[in-house]
Amino acid sequence: MDGQMKVQFKISRNQLIIWIGFLIATWDSEIRPDDIAKRIDFLLLSSLLHKLKLQSVLIKDRYSFKLDAADALAFVKHAQNCNTSQIHAVDHILINELIGIIDQKTK
Repeated sequence: MDGQMKVQFKISRNQLIIWIGFLIATWDSEIRPDDIAKRIDFLLLSSLLHKLKLQSVLIKDRYSFKLDAADALAFVKHAQNCNTSQIHAVDHILINELIGIIDQKTK
């Protein structure tokens, strides 16, 4: 075991696709070399998006997988700080459910 805390997810295909779409639509993936915090966010969110996209390659009704807590918490930080005014209300509910899972499992 690598010693990193993991967060277990059991989500539907719809939740996975909305999560991926939300990240793609709201994340400014431009790296700012002079800002360490932005570089950390970039690395963590890049890792998260890669892992989510790998899951989506398999067509399933339900997904069960683990993510590094750091990647998951970077997503929470991103979601709390991004402009969600263009996000559909139902999608926003699903994003909040994912945030709730992460929050509960990383306390």
